[in-house]
Amino acid sequence: MERQTTIKKLFHEDGIQFAIPAYQRAYSWEVESDRKQIQQFIEDIQEHNPKKDYFFGHFLFEKDPKKDSKYWVIDGQQRLTTIVIFFSCLINELENREKESGKIIDLDDDELDIWRLRENYIKRKNKFKFETVPYDNVFFEHSILESNKDPITSDTSSSRRIKNAREYICDKITPLDLSIILQWKKIIENSKITTFEVSDKVQATQIFAFQNDRGKGLTTLEKIKAFLMHKLYALSDSNDDEGLIRNVESIFSDIYKQSERVKLTEDQVLGHY
Repeated sequence: MERQTTIKKLFHEDGIQFAIPAYQRAYSWEVESDRKQIQQFIEDIQEHNPKKDYFFGHFLFEKDPKKDSKYWVIDGQQRLTTIVIFFSCLINELENREKESGKIIDLDDDELDIWRLRENYIKRKNKFKFETVPYDNVFFEHSILESNKDPITSDTSSSRRIKNAREYICDKITPLDLSIILQWKKIIENSKITTFEVSDKVQATQIFAFQNDRGKGLTTLEKIKAFLMHKLYALSDSNDDEGLIRNVESIFSDIYKQSERVKLTEDQVLGHY
């Protein structure tokens, strides 16, 4: 994985897959809220000068010890999830237009192979390129990656946020002229990012303790999780640092899963407890 790369090159790496660990908070970007991160995502694309580089921030990954091509997203999951949702909408719209009007010519005057886009960002060789947190992943695969219109229960707040994000982004893309859609594709594909890759949970924990997501700040609960993991490593005499951290991950995985099923924020849950 290159330290300085683009979204297109990141997803294009041979066999690469991304997954959100169960102990991470679920998708939290909103369409209608004080922050309106999804609206800001679209506005940033609309206002961007296509002649200049678009910077999409830093990503922290932990390499799966059992599968070389799989990476766990430690920091940047909100942005990466939104990018996958964006390409799901964009690819579906391009496929619809191809059915209606025939082949599509990209901005470089070459015919656009939409199936290659789907392979790069959605699914290749029967393997999805992206997994969200386990308790939302069936919904994510059905409604986002497979774009099924048949209703499926979205029984967590985070899955409803995913649904709202897709509806908002698709509604923005559908009425656009083809040239603008292709311009948006180019901006996101060529957007500059930096990456940092770690190979063990101890290192990931130390780095995450000092990281903050660009789009939405860490909750107090997130900070407590990071603090506990960091202190376990710093102060424990155990020879099994990763085992201790896995215990905390397991506990917080259940906390996040349950908090997404009630109409309370993470910090409200923390306050009640």
